[in-house]
Amino acid sequence: MANIIFTINCVLPVFLVIVIGYILKKTGLMNQQFVDTSSRLVFLLFLPSMIFRQISVVDPKTLTGFEKTALIAFVSVTAHFLLLTIFTKTAIKDSLSRGAFIQGCFRSNYALIGVPLAINLFGQEGAVKSSIILAVVLPLFIVYSVIILSINNGTGEKSKVSEILLKIVKNPYIIAVFLGLLFSFSSLRVPNFLGKTMDYMANIATPLALLTIGAFLNTASMKSNFKLALSASLIKTVLVPLVSLPVSILAGLRNADLGVLFILYTSPAAVSSFIMAKGMKSDASLAANIIVISTAISCFTVFIGVLILKNLGFI
Repeated sequence: MANIIFTINCVLPVFLVIVIGYILKKTGLMNQQFVDTSSRLVFLLFLPSMIFRQISVVDPKTLTGFEKTALIAFVSVTAHFLLLTIFTKTAIKDSLSRGAFIQGCFRSNYALIGVPLAINLFGQEGAVKSSIILAVVLPLFIVYSVIILSINNGTGEKSKVSEILLKIVKNPYIIAVFLGLLFSFSSLRVPNFLGKTMDYMANIATPLALLTIGAFLNTASMKSNFKLALSASLIKTVLVPLVSLPVSILAGLRNADLGVLFILYTSPAAVSSFIMAKGMKSDASLAANIIVISTAISCFTVFIGVLILKNLGFI
């Protein structure tokens, strides 16, 4: 019962802050100019600050004995991305929707939901291992998102490899990941005053991103792409764990190692996927709807999965 209550407490606030953003926009307390400016600030400054702070504190020494789990995480995210890219090529005609759909299916809200849940389930071991998984998958999420959103740019023109690479290098998230890894693998330390400043900005990132998602929602867009958003959400929270979890179990993973991967598989679509879709001129409406629907579904799938795995003795 404690796991159920915690999971609800972890996932439901995400959904409720989105609802608050929707209400604020409807009542006129948030206008479109504020939403556009806020999403831009989150994309350029606040989320990169959060990413840097999360990765820079990971100790590479903690990877010892955890290499197989990290490798499975790497392979699974890459496989999800490639399979989705292949199978949606003909299934989704509109390229902007295709890019947002693929991103919503493979990109997990691991930083916001995954890490706290892992800490609650496995204590300090969960904190260390979920931080390592975050450092492994976050660069993949960002690079693959830039690639798929660049390829499906809505212009009908094929993006050059050089243009995609330039977008990857210039992406604020990639810069944050690179700098985070640099500090993680070296003796460099962030000065205390600068670290606190970045922490302030990092703390703003998630609530402001969720509010802008809610403000961006409207019933017309929800109706127009509901089936597509629901399909992506079911793939993200149901199909991906159903396919990937047995593979992880067959690979011999148990307890915290299996738990951090299960959370990766079943977490809802990442909040930052909306910010990136909007920042790269993709289908931000679809991206926002996927986040809302997948978050609502994950309220059930996460704790059902945890209960099943606990009862079977896998975690």
